[in-house]
Amino acid sequence: MKHINIFLLILGLFSGSNHIVAQDSEFSVVYDFHVHYPEQLKEGKVQILVYKEGVYTFAGKNMEYIDLDLADSVTRVRVSIPERINYLHLEPIFMGVQGSESLIDLNVGNNLFIAEDKDTIAIHLYPKKISPVVFKGTHAKKYNLQYELAKQVRISDSLYIQARDFTGKRQYPEAFQVLNNWAESTISIVSDRLDKADINPEIKKILWYDNVSQVYRAHAQLVVGNEDLLQYDVVQQKVVLAELQNVVKFSRDFDSAIAARSLRWGDMLLRKEWSQFALEKHPHRIEIVKDNDYGFTNYLAERYTGELRDKLFYLALTRQWDIYGLKTIAPSILYANKYATAFKNLLGRMEGSPMFDTELFDREGNVHRFSDFKGKVVVVDMWYTGCMPCKVLGKELKAMHSELAHMDDVVFLSLSVDRQKDLWLRSLEEGEYTHDQAVNLWIGELAMKHPIAEYYSILGYPQLMIVDKEGNLAVRNAIRPYRISPDHWNGFIGMVEKYR
Repeated sequence: MKHINIFLLILGLFSGSNHIVAQDSEFSVVYDFHVHYPEQLKEGKVQILVYKEGVYTFAGKNMEYIDLDLADSVTRVRVSIPERINYLHLEPIFMGVQGSESLIDLNVGNNLFIAEDKDTIAIHLYPKKISPVVFKGTHAKKYNLQYELAKQVRISDSLYIQARDFTGKRQYPEAFQVLNNWAESTISIVSDRLDKADINPEIKKILWYDNVSQVYRAHAQLVVGNEDLLQYDVVQQKVVLAELQNVVKFSRDFDSAIAARSLRWGDMLLRKEWSQFALEKHPHRIEIVKDNDYGFTNYLAERYTGELRDKLFYLALTRQWDIYGLKTIAPSILYANKYATAFKNLLGRMEGSPMFDTELFDREGNVHRFSDFKGKVVVVDMWYTGCMPCKVLGKELKAMHSELAHMDDVVFLSLSVDRQKDLWLRSLEEGEYTHDQAVNLWIGELAMKHPIAEYYSILGYPQLMIVDKEGNLAVRNAIRPYRISPDHWNGFIGMVEKYR
């Protein structure tokens, strides 16, 4: 795909409009952003992320970023896309704040939309206290449908708290009952809406897999997230596996080629297959299988073919499951398909390799590097202002720091990926995301575009890593400590102690 460059052309032919034109390519979409109540939506921007691998994969965070200033009442952008059907991420940013705390209510479904060549959409932005986002124009029904479905599959706060209380008490059947009642109702609504929708049948199928997978995410966040910590609790592991199998059964008229194109379906399917395989190989303990003769890769190869198999291989590699098998068996397959570049890049960036060293900045602008902390175990928490999970984790890490204060060879490094330094400094003063005892650093104005994000395929925040005393990345996705869950809390402590 050609590199997307944005050139600002101020044309007087259209009153109050900035026309932002992307470099020509075979496929493109056009968006007109209308800002209502501009006095409330000051310093507005929209960040558009183009997934350069189309609808297939995050593939090493292979994205193109477009930053759009909303300078006038109507701002037009023409965006080149690499394929006829492509994922785009739309993120409004006001006063430097994005995510759930943004002034615009577009924080649903990770703000992910499936775009189609020649889409022309008017996107009306309102303060969320006044109105949701409104899509208008010839192709608007597809975007309105995605927006509504994304909000539909978001579990309510009350149900989240209810299920979380049950999991905190290890009452998993009760938690599953809460989630299953919600899931059945939600899937029924999604099915009805998609059946009635007058949109491209191919996109309709992809949306089906995406939204069913979003329902699974509610299970994953509330229950399946405990799976890695319940290694000796085989009874609960089997309950988790049964629930994953139930979610997969939501799929109707399964189409493996379409499922492979869904960004989310592969993650759900991989988790289900891993749980099933691990239980079969080790009935009394769930663990990564290191059997050189038969591993998880072989298991997947026997059960899947084509693009779906290749995608599962790729996703398994990013999670470092069955490293031996993926390094020796999968390359012969992956090197010949769309995941080849991402696969080769990931092999050189696995846990145990030197940490990506880069300049980091403190409040006074002094430069620091990860290598400065050699000789200590470094807990790296990457976050941004407006990220609610980041705020929750920040409070838990503050409590964890107090518990581990006697370990003078452990450093808690809080790394902000805010794009504006002033916003980061305000968050430091408020103390919602970090604390004074941590080493508080800023990654610089590149923010989420920083090379470290692509290097480690960072797909979301917070990102919690552990660097060992030799300066090597020890754990890329560390267990998040939560005081409400002894498994999570003690599991994190065990990870830190392992590398002391």
